Amino acid sequence: MNPIAGAGAVLILALGAILLSGVSNTAMLLLVLSIVVVAFCTLTYMASVRRRRRDRRSAGG
Repeated sequence: MNPIAGAGAVLILALGAILLSGVSNTAMLLLVLSIVVVAFCTLTYMASVRRRRRDRRSAGG
């Protein structure tokens, strides 16, 4: 296991806290961040499905 694996999550949380403290319209910021996260997760899932299908076809299954 990578000992630095949690550093990215801590960094993201710290940056989020800094952004939230400096922004006057936090509801809009949270909405935009939520949309970005959902879009990223959806695109990642779609890429995973495409990769799985391609791998199954190349394996003959």
